[in-house]
Amino acid sequence: TKALAHKLARACYHTLKRGEPFDLERCFAG
Repeated sequence: TKALAHKLARACYHTLKRGEPFDLERCFAG
């Protein structure tokens, strides 16, 4: 869905902004 894609994009952005390794599993869990 578009909402899920937006949530995923935001998670990606914040993760990169903090300089943390991207955790895809945590992204879907949250």
